[in-house]
Amino acid sequence: MLLRNLDVDAGLCNGTKLIVVKMMDTGVLCKFVNRPTNGEKRIFIAPIYFKHVDKCGPTFSFKRRQLRLRLCYVMSINKAQGQTLDKLGLLLTSPVFSHGPLRRPYKSPKS
Repeated sequence: MLLRNLDVDAGLCNGTKLIVVKMMDTGVLCKFVNRPTNGEKRIFIAPIYFKHVDKCGPTFSFKRRQLRLRLCYVMSINKAQGQTLDKLGLLLTSPVFSHGPLRRPYKSPKS
């Protein structure tokens, strides 16, 4: 699952589910999940570099490289809203806030 808006026009938004096709030193090659129009479209996600320089005291700086992806087995009811899923499992360990959010997961599966 993507954790940052990278390219909204291309569909690379926060919460987008992706399948990792290939991992490389320069980034990750992914494809969309459950999108009939973009299903076979491959997308390269490059790492984002952050550099921190401490301007107080002795000069100290570091650079980090981050891939804004997270392994996704589950998602919240709000993230699942509007998605079409082949299979669905529902675990309700606490009461749902209202009846509306409970209807969303049941409308999502194809079958």
